[in-house]
Amino acid sequence: MLKNFQPALATLNKSDGHRDSHNDPLVQKVAEANARLTAASLTKRSPIIKALVDARQLKIVAAMHDITTGKVTWLS
Repeated sequence: MLKNFQPALATLNKSDGHRDSHNDPLVQKVAEANARLTAASLTKRSPIIKALVDARQLKIVAAMHDITTGKVTWLS
């Protein structure tokens, strides 16, 4: 499963601090990067989805769901 996060981890730099699960801002940054990268990859992995996006019949938007509050934050 961690293999799936490698592209998101690659977006980090030294100023993000220690790479561990106790660094909450880093964990959030990786999660958001993963959501954006996954959303972007959908059109690359599916010609059907790409055709719908190209025809403006579908829009893909990355989002984060806070399981504590239930709030959804749409990412740009």
